[in-house]
Amino acid sequence: MFCKHIDLHNRVAMENYLRSHFFHKGYANDIVASLGLNPEEMNLLRKIDCLELIDDSVIGFIIDHTGQYTIIPAWLSPNVLVLHEAKMIRSPFRSECRTCNQKCVEEATEKSHDCYRCGATGDGGRVNKTFPMLLVAANPLYHEDDPSGWTLDDLRERFLLVQSFDQACDQVRHSFLQHIRRFQTPLTDNRPAGAI
Repeated sequence: MFCKHIDLHNRVAMENYLRSHFFHKGYANDIVASLGLNPEEMNLLRKIDCLELIDDSVIGFIIDHTGQYTIIPAWLSPNVLVLHEAKMIRSPFRSECRTCNQKCVEEATEKSHDCYRCGATGDGGRVNKTFPMLLVAANPLYHEDDPSGWTLDDLRERFLLVQSFDQACDQVRHSFLQHIRRFQTPLTDNRPAGAI
């Protein structure tokens, strides 16, 4: 388990929590290493769409932190989840093809609404559309300076954020374990006797 519950009045304990936290270009947790899997279970894990198991916990975390932070897998180590700052940006797309749904960065005009991908024209071509804002990961979150110099409020704020990240990682870890157990559980034969 990654999350540790610490008294929010205990400055030393919060500082130690942040200082001793695993780092991978930022606050991070190695989900797979924490599972303690045997070789057979590791093979089962390779068959799992890990991103699907991560999504629900990450979405909940993003919502809890109003889109200011997100969790993404590390670039070369997808089993490691990293805490990142996040920001909302306007989608670069301005139009979409009615036929193939190809998005385009140019607005459709009366003279130019053909699809560049499928070639659809007229009512089947591109139409202007408002696209939702995009959440993008910015910098990995880490502390550059010693937390002993932070105000108690700043220390609590960072501690609670990292603790929330650790709770989300615990949820992902739990999802991985449940999924592995489903693969390990042999199917029982519930057919009536004599059935083929």
